[in-house]
Order: sequence, then structure tokens, then C-alpha cells
Amino acid sequence: MSLTAQGPGWWMASDGKFYPPEQMPTAQRPAEPPKKKFYKRVWFWLLIAVVVLFGGCSALLAGGSPVEFVIGASTASRLFGEIVVQRSVGNVTVTTDDGTAGSAGLVTDVLPAAIERVNAEVVYGCGPMPMLAAVAAIARTRAIHAQVAVEEAMACGIGVCMTCVLPVRGEDGRSRFVRSCVEGPVFDADRIRWDDVGRLPVDLVGADAMAGH
Repeated sequence: MSLTAQGPGWWMASDGKFYPPEQMPTAQRPAEPPKKKFYKRVWFWLLIAVVVLFGGCSALLAGGSPVEFVIGASTASRLFGEIVVQRSVGNVTVTTDDGTAGSAGLVTDVLPAAIERVNAEVVYGCGPMPMLAAVAAIARTRAIHAQVAVEEAMACGIGVCMTCVLPVRGEDGRSRFVRSCVEGPVFDADRIRWDDVGRLPVDLVGADAMAGH
């Protein structure tokens, strides 16, 4: 009991005094958030890029799903997170454009071999748009699923400015401009019309109204 709250969770009773959390009546305690249920994956996973995917990687490993990372950069000094990933995951392939670390070339150069090596059925990607388009193509040719976190310019980040729109196929088969910031940034790779990024496709829903603006 105290005349002032002594820390998080202290509550004030009807007598105007504060009591510790463990003395709060059960009926007054806030409900605990529901625990997330993790469904163990029966397929293999392949993750591309770096830290933005590391949280998901940890969850997959905890659930017993094997994971492989492919991390790339233009040069060794621009690599980030490869040591942490190596210690945590173990299966890491590093590439640099100039060959100063790991394999010389792009992450997409080693992706097919990595898919074969772990028999991956899902690819997660994060990085520049041309790289993601290449990842989508590789996944498509192997009939495996891919999800990508797109890197589009987001001036406002709240869906107002419309600078981050992408042409995306909906469940109804029709294509619409979708705001990456509020409806993404993660999309199924096969839903994005990669060849039309930065353009106004004539068959896009609302294209007639947008033409000339």
C-alpha cells in the first residue's frame, strides 16, 4: 500500500491508496492477450536479404522449420547482419557484386542452387525492385511460392500521396493500383505485375480515369 504508484501495474483502490499488481482483485485485472499459436511448417524455407526478415526466421527455427539465408551487397563493406545470421541460422550464403566477400555476383545468381540445396518450397525476399522481380521469376519457374517486401518510394507512409502504388492482381483476377505503404509492403510475388511497375497498364481498373493526369 502506498499513497503514490510505485511502478507499472500499481492500481488505486476505492480508499484512494495505491496497491501492487499482485493485490488487484481478479475481476479487475486486464485480460491477457491471446497467445499466438505457431503452426509447424512441413516445407523448407529460404529467406533472402537481411534484418527485416530475421524476426520471422527466428520464429520458423523455433517451430522446427529449416531456414537458409542468402545475403548480398555491392561490396563487403556494405554487408550487414551476416555474422549474426551465421551464428543464429548457420545456413548462410553471402554474395557481393565485386567479389570482396562470399561469391562474386548477385543473390539471384546463387538462389537457384540454394533452392535445390534445401528443397525450398517458399522464398521470402526483401531488397531492390529489380532483384525482387528476378526472385519472383525464379520462384515461378520452379512452381514455388514467394513473398516479397517491396521497396517503393513512400513519401507520406499513410496512403494519401499515392507515390508508392503498384499494379497488383486481385483475387478476382483484375489488376488495381495498390498502395505499398498501407496494403503492403509484403505481397505475394506472383500478384505483382513486375513488367508494369512504374507504368499505367491499359487494363488496370480505373485506368481510363487516370489517363492524362
